[in-house]
Amino acid sequence: MESTFSILVAWLMSSTALGVGSSTLAISSFMVALLDHTIDVSERRMLGVIYWSLRSAMVMMACALLLLALLYPNTIDSMMYIWVLWGGLVLNAILMTKHLMPHKIGPALQAGIWYTVGFVLTIEGFDLFVLTPISFAILFTLDVLFALVVVNGLLLWMKRRSV
Repeated sequence: MESTFSILVAWLMSSTALGVGSSTLAISSFMVALLDHTIDVSERRMLGVIYWSLRSAMVMMACALLLLALLYPNTIDSMMYIWVLWGGLVLNAILMTKHLMPHKIGPALQAGIWYTVGFVLTIEGFDLFVLTPISFAILFTLDVLFALVVVNGLLLWMKRRSV
């Protein structure tokens, strides 16, 4: 049973790493694609691969979380926070796919959520401090604000550069 737990935790951490990395790569690739004001076929294909990586990470994270919750209840103190973040990832992904989320907010929100998942798991994994609803809200807000500043700062820089 100990090895099953270890495998599930490794799966959760790996899916989180894939999500954080893919989210960062998605923003970077999208920005590079926008530099010439046109997303060509090869850029669109590469972005498609990155988006599939993000979707895979979300599915793998949900599977790992579900199995951990069922087989090892109460072993992850921040489980509720991670499920809330996962729900945010899925909702934002749907809204972005349907073009209901502005491009100045959606990618930054997605990245901020992924970064928060990574930080929450790191905080708990290394027992850095106990996450309370207030500390979780502050962490989430700071992560999303940081991502919003970076994404919109890059968009503004690119706009000014092209004028």
